[in-house]
Amino acid sequence: MHPWLIQSVQGSQWLDPSDNNYNEAYQAFGSDIALLEIATDSYQNPIESTPTWGLFSVYQGCVWGQDGCDDPTLAEDNITEEIDGLNNELNTIDQDFSNDNYASAYYVQGSINYEMREYIEPQEVEIDRAEAAVDEAYNGPDGVEAWYYRMEQRHQDEVAIGEYVDGCDVDWDCYDYNNSLDDYYEAYGYYSEQKKILSLMYTRTGQETDKDGDGISDGEQDTANISLASRMEMLDRYKTLCGTDLQSTSCTDGLIITKEDQKGDIQTVSLALSRGVTRRGGLDIGSKFTFKFLDADNPDPDAPLRTDYLDIDMKGVYLDGSYFRLWAREDSNGNSELNANISLNLYAKEINIATCGSICEVPGMEQAKADSTLYLDNFLLNLNLGHGDMQAVKFSSTSDGNFILELETPKSPLGEDGQPIYAGAQETYEAFYNESQKSYLYVGNIQLGTDPSKNLGSITIDGLRATYLKVTSHDL
Repeated sequence: MHPWLIQSVQGSQWLDPSDNNYNEAYQAFGSDIALLEIATDSYQNPIESTPTWGLFSVYQGCVWGQDGCDDPTLAEDNITEEIDGLNNELNTIDQDFSNDNYASAYYVQGSINYEMREYIEPQEVEIDRAEAAVDEAYNGPDGVEAWYYRMEQRHQDEVAIGEYVDGCDVDWDCYDYNNSLDDYYEAYGYYSEQKKILSLMYTRTGQETDKDGDGISDGEQDTANISLASRMEMLDRYKTLCGTDLQSTSCTDGLIITKEDQKGDIQTVSLALSRGVTRRGGLDIGSKFTFKFLDADNPDPDAPLRTDYLDIDMKGVYLDGSYFRLWAREDSNGNSELNANISLNLYAKEINIATCGSICEVPGMEQAKADSTLYLDNFLLNLNLGHGDMQAVKFSSTSDGNFILELETPKSPLGEDGQPIYAGAQETYEAFYNESQKSYLYVGNIQLGTDPSKNLGSITIDGLRATYLKVTSHDL
């Protein structure tokens, strides 16, 4: 029911797709290495596929099979409602764009490009120049700081740097210090004014723009009264919802397409459940731990150790679609180093975490144990660490025997000479950001004990990708 696969496979990065050894699943790995892959079972059937079942559970909002959670159409209704909301949001943006001022999102992008080039970028250059003048007026050889420390000590004792001296007498450096303050505050005032102008360029309406997307001013104003900042925000949201192909008459990518695909999977699961199809049984896993620590509240080193308990029970656990891919590469010293990519798909109907300990094992203490238990329902974790050779997980150990797990920063596609380190390196680098899997965590319901008032609701963490991670064990 839960088989594991152990196999050796060749990387496919530099192989032609027509090569018999080419496998798209291993395209991120160099063809000069062999991988040891340890993987769980994988299912095409949506009912049995944990990622698909987990998605269904997210929209179902409850643990299938528990009391009151027996209507498979609930998940379908919930994702349909979400898609309708996204489409309504898209229609609102389209209505703002599709008028006499902007025929489509493509023209909005053209107007943004024009105003960034004609207004924003020159103003940013002016701000940089003004900021340099402020720095020179304060830190330069004839700046505020230099003249402050040239004037007599008695005047330094009278005022803090940046304050005018009232009465310089015959200390000519003091007069120069006051004059440098005039120059500094004038430069700073100009700098502040230029920043205000930049802010106004983003927020004002009715400025001359390009409305037909050709990058050339039409000599017309933005009579739609949509500021540059608003257009940029709306267009970013449009791309998120509908994809980046702004000349298409329909969505080509984006959140709406993704949700529509997910809806299809959910409908398949819902239909199967309504026809009486059941999912295979999951694993039940339980672990109990006992820890003994010095009591921080008792400074006596001979005091009895404090005993803590941790009891973890997991019910209905599925791991299909998970894998560990291991290979060796030479490190900077020429030694063989173990690298890995890790993908963990974990779904559990219930996770119960108790810390009550042996006292709760006494007959009659069942309620006390229940009241001190943390309940997690519909726990779904999709953890992805590493992407082929571009970003590997490395394992090592310290001299005192502790282990180190380090997810390295993605390798640059360019060498020291600024050229690609190999043919196609830039494309591989871009593929990392476009194709590497992100991590996802969803917990449908979190509750401490049996008191409904201590229900913490659900939690979702989506689209998480680590560019660097280091985990080191320590002696307690």
